[in-house]
Amino acid sequence: MSSHTRQPTVDDEFDMSEFCKYKISDIIDESLKKTIPDNSEIEFILDTSINLLNKLSIVLYKVSPCFPEHYQIFKMYKDTYLVYIYAKLKPFLNEESLKANKRI
Repeated sequence: MSSHTRQPTVDDEFDMSEFCKYKISDIIDESLKKTIPDNSEIEFILDTSINLLNKLSIVLYKVSPCFPEHYQIFKMYKDTYLVYIYAKLKPFLNEESLKANKRI
């Protein structure tokens, strides 16, 4: 899910900030992979998604200020979380799944 297509190296044409951003993005991706297992129930996905979104305030106020502004750490976390959450919810966003989980 990383926004980078390949891992830059320090010897690469990328500068050190690109290398650091790649590593941070990789860490976010790896931690998310452990958060919601495949084939999880919709209720677990929704509860976990809410917890992830709540953690964004920690990123905004505690993590992001530790990095140069051009790293856009908050945006990196937010975008990665949203892509991840959408990917986990997508299988439930069809007519058959919605009918099967009818709560009304």
